[in-house]
Amino acid sequence: MRCLLKVSIPVAEGNAAISDGTLGQTIGSILNDLKPEASYFAEDKGVRTGFIFSIWKTPHRFQPWLSRGFWRSTPTSKFIPQ
Repeated sequence: MRCLLKVSIPVAEGNAAISDGTLGQTIGSILNDLKPEASYFAEDKGVRTGFIFSIWKTPHRFQPWLSRGFWRSTPTSKFIPQ
């Protein structure tokens, strides 16, 4: 199933993660594990947002990246089947 995972990172947490160098490592690790068809990063409604397109056999596959402790706080996420 082709799906979109939209992840919005809160401003304060995103800024702190950029400052200490963990944001790039976190995103890199997630993309390496998911191996998406495409990923785009932009501002959406004033926050950093990632749009990750992938084919997943099971829709719940993205959940570990939201609870694995990668983030200073849990980002807002939306899973959208395409």
